Amino acid sequence: MTIYKPVTLFTSNRRSYQILCTKRWTKRHCPRCKNTVLWKLRNAFLRNRYYKCKKCFYKFHDFTNTYISKIKIEYKELMHLVYLFVLGVPEYRIRNYTERTLKTLQKVYTIIRQAIYAYTIKEIKEASFSGQIEIDETMFGGKRSGKRGWGSSGKHMIFGLYQRNGTVLTFPISSRSRKVLLPIIDKHIKQGSLYYTDNWHAYRVL
Repeated sequence: MTIYKPVTLFTSNRRSYQILCTKRWTKRHCPRCKNTVLWKLRNAFLRNRYYKCKKCFYKFHDFTNTYISKIKIEYKELMHLVYLFVLGVPEYRIRNYTERTLKTLQKVYTIIRQAIYAYTIKEIKEASFSGQIEIDETMFGGKRSGKRGWGSSGKHMIFGLYQRNGTVLTFPISSRSRKVLLPIIDKHIKQGSLYYTDNWHAYRVL
């Protein structure tokens, strides 16, 4: 696989497209029936190369049903934003490096985070955490006006597992109740682990 420098990818749609395809496919196949015998459809390759399955006749492009398909910007610009994301540059500062609006940048960053989370959940096996485990729940989002903390509106509840000197895993949750938290703990943490928690009543049975 050819490795391109970041600056090279920022200036070429085709090279950016090529490097993304090497990550997408080991062998190109139909997303619906997994058939590898395809027709390559003629197009100007303005954004994606299209194919048609010879078995089920499904028409698709290289990034159909992927997180990349949700992003409607040029691939060289996407690679630039991924590079800035890896460097930890926040959305509001990226406006100094691109003509995109803050809303668009926030959407791209959100999709990148969703892709990372989906990959992490897929890779982590059940009951893979062990040893010293810190667990806690918190809230994100919402406006500062009105009630604060757990009583404020517009916030999202998040539950986190942290294996000391290891992996962090977070989950969006609907409530802090025992029936919501304990199934997550049972699924991802091995029995006999040492828990570090606060005094929230849902953790007392641990």
